Amino acid sequence: MEIVMFPWLAFGHLIPFMNLSNELAKRGHKITFLLPKNAEIKLQKLNLYPNLIKFHKLTIPHVDGLPYAAETTADVHRSLESLLATAFDELYDEIKYFLQNLKPHFVFFDFAYWIPDLALEIGGIKTLFYRVVCPAVSSATLIRSPDKAIFMASTAAELVKPPPGYPSTTVVLRECEAKLLSFIFHEYGKGVTFYEQVKKGMTRCDAIAMKTCREIEGNFCDYISTQFEKPVLYTGPVISEPKKETLEEHGLSNWLEKFKPGSVVFCAFGSQLILEKKQFQELVLGFELTELPFLLVVKPPEGTNSVEEALPEGFKERVQEKGLILDCWVPQLEILRHKSVGCFVTHCGYGSMWESLALCDCQLVLLPRPIDHIFNARLMEKQLKVGVEVEKDENDLFTKENLFKAVKCVMDKDSQIGCLVKENHMKWKELLSSPGFMSNYIDNFIQDLHALLHFVKGKRVRKMTESKLEIVMFPWLAFGHLIPFMNLSNELAKRGNNITFLLPKNAEIRVQKLNLYPDLIKFHKLTIPHVDGLPYGAETTADIPTSLESLLATAFDELYGEVKSFLQNLKPHFVFFDFAYWIPDLALEIGGIKTLCYKVVCPAVTSIALIRSPVKTTFMASTAAELVKPPPDYPSTTVVLRESEAKLLSFLFHEYGKGVTFYERSKKGMTGCDAIGMKTCREIEGTFCDYIATQFEKPVLYTGPVLAEPTNGPLEEHGLSDWLEKFEAGSVVFCAFGSQMILEKKQFQQLVLGFELTELPFILVAKPPQGTNSVEEAFPEGFKERVQEKGLILDCWVPQLEILSHKSVGCFVTHCGYGSMWESLALCDCQLVLLPRPIDHILNSRLMEQQLKVGVEVEKDENDLFTKENLCKAVKCVMDKDSQIGRLVKENHKKWKELLSSPGFMSNYIDNFIQDLHELQVEKT
Repeated sequence: MEIVMFPWLAFGHLIPFMNLSNELAKRGHKITFLLPKNAEIKLQKLNLYPNLIKFHKLTIPHVDGLPYAAETTADVHRSLESLLATAFDELYDEIKYFLQNLKPHFVFFDFAYWIPDLALEIGGIKTLFYRVVCPAVSSATLIRSPDKAIFMASTAAELVKPPPGYPSTTVVLRECEAKLLSFIFHEYGKGVTFYEQVKKGMTRCDAIAMKTCREIEGNFCDYISTQFEKPVLYTGPVISEPKKETLEEHGLSNWLEKFKPGSVVFCAFGSQLILEKKQFQELVLGFELTELPFLLVVKPPEGTNSVEEALPEGFKERVQEKGLILDCWVPQLEILRHKSVGCFVTHCGYGSMWESLALCDCQLVLLPRPIDHIFNARLMEKQLKVGVEVEKDENDLFTKENLFKAVKCVMDKDSQIGCLVKENHMKWKELLSSPGFMSNYIDNFIQDLHALLHFVKGKRVRKMTESKLEIVMFPWLAFGHLIPFMNLSNELAKRGNNITFLLPKNAEIRVQKLNLYPDLIKFHKLTIPHVDGLPYGAETTADIPTSLESLLATAFDELYGEVKSFLQNLKPHFVFFDFAYWIPDLALEIGGIKTLCYKVVCPAVTSIALIRSPVKTTFMASTAAELVKPPPDYPSTTVVLRESEAKLLSFLFHEYGKGVTFYERSKKGMTGCDAIGMKTCREIEGTFCDYIATQFEKPVLYTGPVLAEPTNGPLEEHGLSDWLEKFEAGSVVFCAFGSQMILEKKQFQQLVLGFELTELPFILVAKPPQGTNSVEEAFPEGFKERVQEKGLILDCWVPQLEILSHKSVGCFVTHCGYGSMWESLALCDCQLVLLPRPIDHILNSRLMEQQLKVGVEVEKDENDLFTKENLCKAVKCVMDKDSQIGRLVKENHKKWKELLSSPGFMSNYIDNFIQDLHELQVEKT
């Protein structure tokens, strides 16, 4: 693509546009960057692809009142920026002439609100409004009445009230900050206000792009998309690679080395922010109060010629070598990464926000000044919970005491808030710095640009996405596989694609009820061959004990001839499979069919179990410690097995079909297919998917969690409503183990006795334990009489989501099946206790407890068994209102639920998945 960059004349805009240009050029796109003559000197150093990024120098017209040769906001006082905007708008004719000659595919702009009309006049050029400030400020300030008279007559409370539908109650302004909103009515160019300039640009462009990621600011971007009725594209944070500069060059290394690790407070206010003298003095006195060493980089305060001139009396003598105050450029990232630095007091500029989140481990103290920085601070403190904002008074001023209080809050090792923000910061850093995270955003952004090129009056005419796909679904013969394949089929059919679903005759009865698009989803019934030892009529794992599953797999493989004949006749675009490892070779033999191995278990189990030596003798000779050691470069130190669980890995070498082990079946399918599909999202399991993509050397496509719509069956039908209504809100413990999980009798008894120990009301849905005919037969002596009406134990299907949504239910004890994991994360508010059994459930549990920190796993002994005491302990831990862990997992659970249930989150994954399929289809085999 040929792209023109035309940012506002401020380095806070020029540099982000330059960083994005580098990412686009890195992928072969041509960029012409429009900028003033003198600005080229600074930006030239940032141009990593000079063969593809060309600068076109603009001559900024002179406007009366503007200093001669003023070209950027760095050359003028803030009060003169409106004149600079006037000069900027007078570039219209020069830009028009340039674009008429170049005819690029896109113009990226921000403040030049006239670009969309100009592009329309020329024809054939798409325009993209690239916002390099937080989406929250656009949401709160642009989607409101532009009437200045109404604004000026409003109270502070009315002014800071967000517009209707605004997606946050915490990322907002306070009443004392209301006056800051007046900037939107300041003239910013001749005859145009700041509000009009930005609003017109966002209203008339073809699409809006945001320098952010969905995981952090998706709710605001969705709101903007709805309000402006146009697509919002994500570039990701686009953080430039830090220059490898040594601190020795700046004379800072020796100073920092004098102090203990994590003890230095570093504060930087950016190149544009100048403090009032009194606030500057409160700042340095606040640092003095902490009694910690500090490094402050700041411009001389207003009305002074140097920082030293503004220092309080006696300050320099008191702090001596413990405080260093500089008025010059310093290598910020190198300082933040130094082992001595433990705290970053930031002005919360958007660039600094992303750098602090993604590239450093310091504790964060937030001291914002302009309105957009305030929104960044609220996002970091209230939504992400990664820092502490310094309190201010009704005049929007901070004191030395409040600065001291905030620094001590994050630096005190015993501070609960300090521990929480550190934990959250680490989690977000892991996500943002995970392999492929940033680059995938750019790749998807480019994909979106290509799609945008083929939009006419809001309708996509791109042939690739107009054509509908013909897909065959061929899952393993277990409802835990058939149902997720069916849910995905519904999502694909919802978008007009044709599905043929291969399944046994009897299974159709159950799966048919889930078919929401019978005109597009057709069932093709398979006749499962009989195999000696398999009961007659057995078609799925639900018809047999686990010990006979290998025989069912043999029968499954004997479908080869029937499936081959069917595919030869249908010639679909894709076959989605999981256990039928022979499908890729069959598709290759027929020709013209792509294959996708769709994994409906967690990527971690694939990473741990399949990327290792397949030699059985090596495995059997290994110690437990050797067995549970993850393969090289495995992306987690916490989502792992424990030594007591090593024996569970032996399933890999069990025969699972005639002459094939479980390992070989899974590995061959993933090795031979064209792509791997994962029933997950990048935000939660992206690191594992990236690892799989690298190890198998093929694309991993995300479908998202693909949750079926809940059936909304009333609890009255199941006799549960009256029982639940007897108990206080949030007091009931609900436990369900799925249709396939059968406990040993002793573990079942530990389970029910553990619930009794909690003294909380409980519902348990479980199959009769091994060797028993009913759950009641397995009760411990006197149990039924003791719990009476306080405990309800059922052996039947119940509407799980309806129970979890009931106001009386406060805790969910889950076996951590993959479907239950996603339901509990996305659709319920209960506290989570994790009690996994099979290996994939165990890794789901580790992901939830150790990585997402949304639940507590029940401790087990060296034989992988739990006790009633440990179950009680886990339930009490999450249900006790004074429990720090309970509060932490509740907060984290709420955050993930908000993300997963945010508008468009799930559907965007399916849309992108379909787009990926189209691209895969046109690739040569």
